[in-house]
Amino acid sequence: MNEVDAFLENGFCFEYYGSWTSKCRGRHYEKEHIIQATVLAQLVRGSSTGIINGRRYNKPEGTVTMLPPGTLSGSDVRGKLLVFRGMRFNFLLCGGINLFSLYSFPFVFDMKSSLRLGRKIAQLVKCRDLPDKLSAAVRRKRIAWSICEDILPFAKKKPDFERILSGVSRR
Repeated sequence: MNEVDAFLENGFCFEYYGSWTSKCRGRHYEKEHIIQATVLAQLVRGSSTGIINGRRYNKPEGTVTMLPPGTLSGSDVRGKLLVFRGMRFNFLLCGGINLFSLYSFPFVFDMKSSLRLGRKIAQLVKCRDLPDKLSAAVRRKRIAWSICEDILPFAKKKPDFERILSGVSRR
């Protein structure tokens, strides 16, 4: 096993910061801010427009949005009822480099991918209700790793990907 392969195998971890289901009625305004941890959210009911890195994105019902750390995000949503389900997390290399900072991803996934990711987000949200906290943590991690597996085919390596990985793997 070469240095980079060993690094990826042993230095890759998942951090979980929470999951939620939320409802908004009427107008919901969120000032633009920098995302600190990856956000993966599905719009379960309604449709909205998000402002991501200064560009507007229409998000129809059912779509999943992914906001990696460092993304500038805001919203100005009007509607009768919007229901969101989501999670905040990171996949880290060597305890510090965010995996998703090394790639470019679509901010809004296509409907087929959104449905698959949305089912997994829903399963993850349900873990909050499990009485055994250890079982809940193990289940959350299993679901999160499968989400990572579903997201990576959409990844496009950023220009400095190899340089960053080879530099970190030598530590």
